[in-house]
Amino acid sequence: MQSLGKAIRSLRKARGLNQADLAKLSGISTVTISQIENDLTNPAIGTVETLAEALNTTVPALYLSVPMKTRRTDEGLKKLVGVNVRSRREFLDLTRKQAAERVGLLPQYFATTENSVSLPKVGNLIRIARSLEVHPSWLLDKDFNHWKQVPKGTSYLHTKQVIDRIKEERERKKLPVTRAAQLAGWNSGQWYRLEQYKGNITVLSLIDVSRALGVSVSSLVDF
Repeated sequence: MQSLGKAIRSLRKARGLNQADLAKLSGISTVTISQIENDLTNPAIGTVETLAEALNTTVPALYLSVPMKTRRTDEGLKKLVGVNVRSRREFLDLTRKQAAERVGLLPQYFATTENSVSLPKVGNLIRIARSLEVHPSWLLDKDFNHWKQVPKGTSYLHTKQVIDRIKEERERKKLPVTRAAQLAGWNSGQWYRLEQYKGNITVLSLIDVSRALGVSVSSLVDF
């Protein structure tokens, strides 16, 4: 997996430049360039723009030159969600089939979630939460209380509404896509695809986004 720093280093070398050359072209110290290339600092977007100009490229092109991150798994999170879903379902005295039928899911989906085989996508996390009468964010909480439930008549979001909240929050904070993506540890193409609603969003991506925007997961997925 290549980071932004390594992408800058690769492009610098492809241009036949050493760090001192790039420092002269950009006005950024060799120490700072070295720190960026070795991923020891998180550069401001203005610094990235300056480096992109010095390397005769653009910021979007620079970010897009970074390969998409390898699909991550988080065994601890899978186990946490599985335990929370199972404990709440059993508290409600529902079989997997009954819980699944409440929201139009297959019983196997509850099984793979409860057995920590896979993390549900955000859309299905919301459907599971609706079936179990809890907020989606609660299922990601290590201090989950299986007896706690939402008030009767609570509404739930669709995935598109979650994406809209993400975009609105980014714009409210005046974060360009390139900066938001940088804060999430993504390339800008990933964030553009997210906001264009190109498929479902994973729970791990949701956590990346909440961290980048400086907001809680609950503010993005709970009604």
